[in-house]
Amino acid sequence: MARALRGARAGTASILPAGWSAFIKRRLAESTGFVLLGVAALAAAALLGYAPGDPSLNGATDQAPANWLGRPGALVADLGLQVMGLVAGLGPLLLAAWGVQVARKRPPAWPWVRIMLALVAGLALSVAASALPVPDAWPLASRLGGAAGTVLLGHLTNLTESLLPGWPAEANGALAALLGLAALLGASGLTRRDARALWRGLSRGAVRAWALAHGAAR
Repeated sequence: MARALRGARAGTASILPAGWSAFIKRRLAESTGFVLLGVAALAAAALLGYAPGDPSLNGATDQAPANWLGRPGALVADLGLQVMGLVAGLGPLLLAAWGVQVARKRPPAWPWVRIMLALVAGLALSVAASALPVPDAWPLASRLGGAAGTVLLGHLTNLTESLLPGWPAEANGALAALLGLAALLGASGLTRRDARALWRGLSRGAVRAWALAHGAAR
């Protein structure tokens, strides 16, 4: 009976041509990588197309959205900038980094650890951004790190003032920046080869987006 089952399994496996399973896995990896790169491009376009007067989660308007991706892009941009501020731009960059690695069939090891490091990086860098001076042109009520960075910086400042009297407030932003950059490096999982490929892709995409934006403005 056992021999018959083994023979049946072997016969089933032999139906597919040799190397077919490996071929499917390669194509799936490439497709997943390109999907991540596509999502990263859409998220970046939504953030870059942010307009303060567009429809948002806390404000309705009959005005047509100016965002390049329409109403969905306006909502994504508003949510990202409201919560994380300028640090929201790291989301598309990380997705693009992971997409390059997956498409090259070298997906990041320990994906859940990478995701957790990405969350730590986002929160820490939002604190660091919130410690910076807010320019007059900034369109939001929160600081440059969004609502998350503004709230966390306030709690961190109160904590250090109570535990370490005389501790300079600027040091909180500097320490948060160091922690965020270290976590971001760990989250990306990029090799030098991947970083060069990502940089080339981002440069070409930026040039094309600039050309399209200027062409639409004429």
